[in-house]
Amino acid sequence: MPDHSPPFSLYIHYPFCIKRCPYCGFATAVGKEDLAARYREALLLELERRLAEEPWRSGEIATVYFGGGTPSLAPPSFIATILQTLNSRLQTPDCEITLEANPETRDAGAFAAFRKAGVNRLSMGAQSFDPDELKLLERAHSVGGVRDAVRIAREAGFDNLSLDLIYGLPGQTIDSFRRSVGECLDLGVDHLSAYTLSIEEGTPFARSVREKRLPTPDPDLMADQYAVLIEAARLARFEHYELTNYCRPGFQSRHNSAYWDRTPYLGIGSGAHSFDGVRRYWNRRDTRAHIKAIEAGGEFFEGSETISPEQALAEDIYLSLRTRRGLTQELIAELGSAENLEALKSGGYLKLRDGVWIIPEERWLMLDEVVLRLMEK
Repeated sequence: MPDHSPPFSLYIHYPFCIKRCPYCGFATAVGKEDLAARYREALLLELERRLAEEPWRSGEIATVYFGGGTPSLAPPSFIATILQTLNSRLQTPDCEITLEANPETRDAGAFAAFRKAGVNRLSMGAQSFDPDELKLLERAHSVGGVRDAVRIAREAGFDNLSLDLIYGLPGQTIDSFRRSVGECLDLGVDHLSAYTLSIEEGTPFARSVREKRLPTPDPDLMADQYAVLIEAARLARFEHYELTNYCRPGFQSRHNSAYWDRTPYLGIGSGAHSFDGVRRYWNRRDTRAHIKAIEAGGEFFEGSETISPEQALAEDIYLSLRTRRGLTQELIAELGSAENLEALKSGGYLKLRDGVWIIPEERWLMLDEVVLRLMEK
């Protein structure tokens, strides 16, 4: 093995929430503070164990991301303990360290303590600025709560702040979404992530759609809402650097960009995924089962796969096209399908820009279809 492995990103999953949202398909747990305390101890053990293994043992940490769940529910002292443990491994003094937070957990003292601990980027789930839409999503915060959370975060010293929005909601109109986007940008945030509503199996939303109590998301409406989002971001001089992400210049998410670049990443906690450049593996989703495995010193992976050259090529194509870096001529040559490329170009689904192929912004939602067509033999 080489003396030094490449830099990698670190993801730490904190699954606990105040309440479970009806659309959420992530590995989460509601309440259970006794379990949360036990989980935090197990998380520290897992982190210590994994960082002692190859290839992570000799690599620097390029970014850290606390996701969930609601990691802002964790005691700031716990976040501080983790970052103190990692301090000697961080690649740069300004290593991007992100914490996800929900507006309902806003607390001036906690936000200030997270910032003091070393967290320098906050990502908050606003989801909507429409009271009826927040009620549909069963969010615990109000529109005013989002505004308060942004103010508190700024006062705590966070100068890198991201908000999430969801579109394609039942009953959501183009105008209501336009208002949400406008409110978000008017708050002066540095980064915006906007996702289409995804109906995940096993969620209350999935059951409601199956039982016809909720309509399925309308793809035409979502395309129109996407166009509204693109235009609003352009007027605000935000860069649309990835399918779902927009930012002020210089505020791209370095952590998420590592995923899109296929940079190695280590995942810690229940349901977390890791990728060492060749193999992808994931932890048990069940929080109790994961804790027990850590405490017993046993195996805690739920599954793994080795990425074949064909899979790596498909991932390179997909991830290149979902970002503004685009698809290089070398990757296009590996596909060997000039006919498919020409058809996509003629149809306006691909264009050549600065020597790389990109999907025009207004067609970006067609990403899956474009990739499938490119990969056809």
